[in-house]
Amino acid sequence: MMPYILIKVTMTWLLFMWLLFHTFLHVNGGYFLEDTFIPIVMLVMVFYSIVIVYSQYRNLKEGQMTSY
Repeated sequence: MMPYILIKVTMTWLLFMWLLFHTFLHVNGGYFLEDTFIPIVMLVMVFYSIVIVYSQYRNLKEGQMTSY
C-alpha cells in the first residue's frame, strides 16, 4: 500500500500547488506560468491514474484483489 499512499500525497500536494499558483497568478495577472504549469499537472495526474489502474489490473490478474 505504500506506493498508493505516496501517490495520494503527491496528488494532494499538486492540487494544493495548483490552487496556490492559480490564485497567485490571477492576483498578479500573469498567465504565462499558469499556461505552462496546468498542462504539466494534468499530464502528471493522467500518468498517476494510469499507474493506479495498471497496478489494480495486475493485482486482479494475480488473483489478489485489493480495495484501496
